[in-house]
Amino acid sequence: MSDLSTEPLVVSLLLDCDEGIGHSIDYNRSIQRACALNEWKHCAALTTRWSTHLHDAPSTWEICLASPNFTQLRGQPIRQLAGIQRLGESLADYWQQLRRTSAPLPQPVVLLLETFSLSTLAALAYGLQRKRPQQTSVWLLYRGIINLRTAPRQARVYRWLNQRIAAAVWPGNLQLLTDSELLAATCRTLLGRDVQVLPVPHTPPPLPATSSTALNTLRCWWPGAPRAEKGTAIVQTLLTSPSNLANHFQIFVAQDAPLTASSHPNAMQLLKLPAHLTRDAYVAQLANSELVLLPYDADAYRERTSGIFIETIVAGKIPVTTKGTWMASELQCHNLPELVIDWHEPTVLDRLATAVRNETIRAKLQAMQRVYARYHNETSLAQVLSTVWQRTKSCST
Repeated sequence: MSDLSTEPLVVSLLLDCDEGIGHSIDYNRSIQRACALNEWKHCAALTTRWSTHLHDAPSTWEICLASPNFTQLRGQPIRQLAGIQRLGESLADYWQQLRRTSAPLPQPVVLLLETFSLSTLAALAYGLQRKRPQQTSVWLLYRGIINLRTAPRQARVYRWLNQRIAAAVWPGNLQLLTDSELLAATCRTLLGRDVQVLPVPHTPPPLPATSSTALNTLRCWWPGAPRAEKGTAIVQTLLTSPSNLANHFQIFVAQDAPLTASSHPNAMQLLKLPAHLTRDAYVAQLANSELVLLPYDADAYRERTSGIFIETIVAGKIPVTTKGTWMASELQCHNLPELVIDWHEPTVLDRLATAVRNETIRAKLQAMQRVYARYHNETSLAQVLSTVWQRTKSCST
């Protein structure tokens, strides 16, 4: 058994609300279970904007932080600064309360921020500078939401904020994390610190494989928030494809996707799903899909990972994606270039139909699935987090 007085209390900070359509809740539930595997305590502090999106939360999750809507404050620097100050003060008050109740000194505390914007990271830095908490570490997970290579000014601001955070908690107590080797290399260069790569833990169990060998109706899913960088224009083009295969395809999309079905009698069928799927509904839709369409923009996803892609591979389903993306590099590493699609080629629907029927592709995908399933899970995450904690301790002494 571990000595609980020397093991950390890990506090997930959920500061940027994804309106219930992103990964944050599932990811931090996985963090909680990984902490339990390490015999660490875990809790979570959320802003009040999560109030309508958090259901069946663990008893140690608390909605208790101020919640400026920084998206609505874009272009309003004075109000943005006021929001940063407000959230930072709320965080400082929370840490003070945490020390009085759940984690009295010398209990070590790890503040884990796995999703953040420039504004919420600034609020964290401001709150830490105000209180300079003792026996506290900060772990930041950089996901590549902002392409630091193409935004040098923002990269300098992130680096400066990291320095402010490190100064507040002690340089060795700041650890940078990411979930992509490509992103890690970029962050090491631009942020000037070592970066630990984590597995993605919120993966489903293997799902029943489709076994159709004839071209009947192919169920395709374009999952996630219907943003332009995820391929809205490409999906719309697929819907109006003149191919004589089109009427063999169904495409499932979110209800709020700005897409229009073709009126042609032989066009592919457009089916709408609720904009916000529960986890069970999400896994059920993944099980029902033969193809998962990921026509993501190559510039936006050159280094940035896709949790949906990883979930698709682990589940044993077939993803198809764009050349030049992180997902394409992963597929090519596993000898699956057939699943890297030129979405503008005239025979794209033939390529998609072939991907479903081809037994060689299925065999190679099963091999990739085994590799992914061994790495992308909560047990693996617990092991890597333990390594990060050991590094934190060694850098702090």
